Amino acid sequence: LFSEMENLDLAILQNAHAETSRDSNLVDELLAEKSVDPATVSQVEVSTRVKVVSGTEVIEKSLDSRFEKISDKDIEEIITEQENKNTKKSTRIWLTVLNEYCKDKKQSLNLETVSATVLASVLRHAYLEIRPQKGGFYSKSSLNSFRATIQRELSNLKRPIKILTDREFIDANKAFTSFLKKLKKDGEIKPIEHKQPVTAEDAEKLNIHFQGYDSNATVLTESVWFAITMHLCLRGRENQATLCIEDFAVCKGTPEIPEYVRMTTSY
Repeated sequence: LFSEMENLDLAILQNAHAETSRDSNLVDELLAEKSVDPATVSQVEVSTRVKVVSGTEVIEKSLDSRFEKISDKDIEEIITEQENKNTKKSTRIWLTVLNEYCKDKKQSLNLETVSATVLASVLRHAYLEIRPQKGGFYSKSSLNSFRATIQRELSNLKRPIKILTDREFIDANKAFTSFLKKLKKDGEIKPIEHKQPVTAEDAEKLNIHFQGYDSNATVLTESVWFAITMHLCLRGRENQATLCIEDFAVCKGTPEIPEYVRMTTSY
């Protein structure tokens, strides 16, 4: 009986110590999260909530829900952090072009406040009038990137304006497509410049390098990436980060090639 009582007392003490340690950790986490100096804390309560009084400030955090509360600011920071670096660079470049164009034309344009009608009027001319610093004309892909950047910036600013579909932009978009057709007809738009194909010598060097895939994780990753890009003809690398096993299928082939891999997702 005495042995059982001792074990019960020990269990109670251990449980109390565990709860005390948990409570202490919760308080420490809250203080660190809110950047509060522990020396300023005058009162601490832990029940279904962690409550800390620091001077005249009361800081609380609920413990009765498994769901965290994230502020709108934190959500925006998460979204911004995940944006592609090349996309950010492209946005910065094209917004600079737009600002310099407006400055040259002595126009004031603020995407945060401009109306759809005024923006449409500006773009109707800008699509046809912007030029590279070295002269000539922008390529079709560059002009499309310019237009996409403006829409992306409007979306980032939470503006309910769609420059591709809103009726205010019908004339501007007609001018855009007509201008591209004219440039193509006049031979002003350069054809797509493809990269030089991999030479037989370079292909052999790659094959030798990839032979070490079974003992090197980096080489394995490189060889799989090269095979997917080369044989499935993916456009650059923009879609490859999101590929999953479900995007591929192993199919039956011919006696000479019993099996082959194809993509089940179109990009």
